[in-house]
Amino acid sequence: MIHVLLDHTCVQALAEGAEFLNGLYVEAGSGRAELVVPALSAAAAEREKQGTGRHVLQRRFITVEDFTHDPALMGAAWAHMDWRILHPAASVILAERAGINATLLSLNPHEYIGTGVNTLNPQERRRAFSAGPMLPRRP
Repeated sequence: MIHVLLDHTCVQALAEGAEFLNGLYVEAGSGRAELVVPALSAAAAEREKQGTGRHVLQRRFITVEDFTHDPALMGAAWAHMDWRILHPAASVILAERAGINATLLSLNPHEYIGTGVNTLNPQERRRAFSAGPMLPRRP
């Protein structure tokens, strides 16, 4: 099973019907993925566009990660960073320390520079997949 975290930009995109993210949600519903929304990501999405954070938090196959002591301590080390990225970045690092291979999706991956966290932009991945070479047909 893949463990995917969504930051505030992807929470908003999922609420607005982004095709790739809704595909991941279907995978979560079938048990092939775990979609994790850090609580502060939902709050940030809600502050930017009313209803988006709340909508995603009410979905059945979303796991909400609470903002607890460990992410708060880790986030405090990034005093120069935007508060909206602290929880998802810390969540990825803490998951990996626990032996969980986690992927963070963000529409603004450049915001995570300096955190030590690699992010993927689902819009860029989709373009890369659609622009890739076609596989030869089997005889």
